[in-house]
Amino acid sequence: MLRNKLTKYFAWILFVFLFTQCDEPGITEPVKVYDPSQLQEVEFAYTTVPFYHTGFMSPYVGASGLKMSFDDGAMVAMPTGWSKKDQELSIFFHMKGASTTRLTPLTMKLVFDSPLTQDISYVCSVDGVDEPFKIDAKSGESSALSPIVYVAGNGYYCLRVKGEKDSTTGYPAMSIIEVGSDVNGSVEITYMNPKSGSKNKLWRAAPSAHLNYKTSEDNIMWFYNEMTIPSGTDPIHTYYMANGFSEGYFGIQHNEMNEWTILFSVWSSFTTDDPTMIPSEYEVKMVKKGSLTTVSSFGGEGSGKKSYIKKKWKQDQTYKFLVKAEPLNDGKNSVVFTGWIYMPEENKWFLLASFEKPHSKESSLKGLYSFVEDFGHAHSQNSNHYRKALLGNTWVCKSDGSWKPIVKTTVGSTFNADSQPRQDIQGGIEGAGWYLKTGGFFADKVTDSKLEFDRPSSAPKTAPSIDFDALP
Repeated sequence: MLRNKLTKYFAWILFVFLFTQCDEPGITEPVKVYDPSQLQEVEFAYTTVPFYHTGFMSPYVGASGLKMSFDDGAMVAMPTGWSKKDQELSIFFHMKGASTTRLTPLTMKLVFDSPLTQDISYVCSVDGVDEPFKIDAKSGESSALSPIVYVAGNGYYCLRVKGEKDSTTGYPAMSIIEVGSDVNGSVEITYMNPKSGSKNKLWRAAPSAHLNYKTSEDNIMWFYNEMTIPSGTDPIHTYYMANGFSEGYFGIQHNEMNEWTILFSVWSSFTTDDPTMIPSEYEVKMVKKGSLTTVSSFGGEGSGKKSYIKKKWKQDQTYKFLVKAEPLNDGKNSVVFTGWIYMPEENKWFLLASFEKPHSKESSLKGLYSFVEDFGHAHSQNSNHYRKALLGNTWVCKSDGSWKPIVKTTVGSTFNADSQPRQDIQGGIEGAGWYLKTGGFFADKVTDSKLEFDRPSSAPKTAPSIDFDALP
């Protein structure tokens, strides 16, 4: 922990608060508790928290508007286009080692890139404190200090900063804050809860959260799943993948502010990230596609063929996904994989595409899974918002026509202490199915990736009624 500029304060606080964590990310439920015994002399040591890792601007409306801009060489990020009082800078940090019996005093310091040329005031808040407070920055100064706030508990916290008034020239440049904690305490402040030595690695995106479906069935020909995206949980740069299998995947995306897609992809068996390098005998070929579908090659994470429909799918609507694997007796271990989606607003099934994959490792559907992914990656602008998917009524159908429910799943993630140290993921049972949730710095990892979840007892007992011959 970087400690510098020790400052001594007598903590005559006007308000003291406890909080309990709520479901919503970055939001806590405050409970007022005025406790004079907490008024004490505190000497603070400061930890630098750079925007480069966990600073965000809201509302983010695309690359040309308000955003965080990055200088990877200098490992610096700062707000761009910040001039309106309704625009918010949010900086997340992680706290551990706090007392479990006493409140923890914190203070935050805004650090400017150069001395100010005029006075400016900010309206700020900290998660867990239900009163906003002002930070007044004075002309000629290079930093400005918040009042002391008391919080309870460990985990992710957020300092939210807004200008008190609009600025015609833009708010002063900042790229870090400093968070002060009691020099004599055991609190440790970090900015992504990484292991030692990993602080300088940049990966701002939320970790991907996975459901891995367990089945002992073989010769699976059909994989059926249902998915709903709850209202308010679909920030841009998100892939909600419903039907994953060892040879491809199928789901829906929110790509940009005004762009949504339905995507079905199949990998080539030839290992390369460049689709132009795939030999013709390993090329995935389109057999047929739907009337609304566009087909093209993809690369970057393996290579193959993708099919997509550009369509604004809706929140709080349940979409049905169906994948089929049909092996061919062509001497090349070829399999035709096909994806369909049922759109409730249209009340019918739509074909994405059928792809013939030669030299397939599997002749049936195996390795079934779902995931929720923030594909903003290293420079994610909105992983301060969480993503959530509800999945359920999951079934497989064998080549003999017999349907079997998926009765067990495990939760996994892409968390890695060195390269992707964020742990704000959840997964488990909700309603009649399972859920995945990631991003928003809502909590530490709360789901053990080895934990299994049984199919809820309220899940449908009857197999899907699908006329396979009538599918487009």
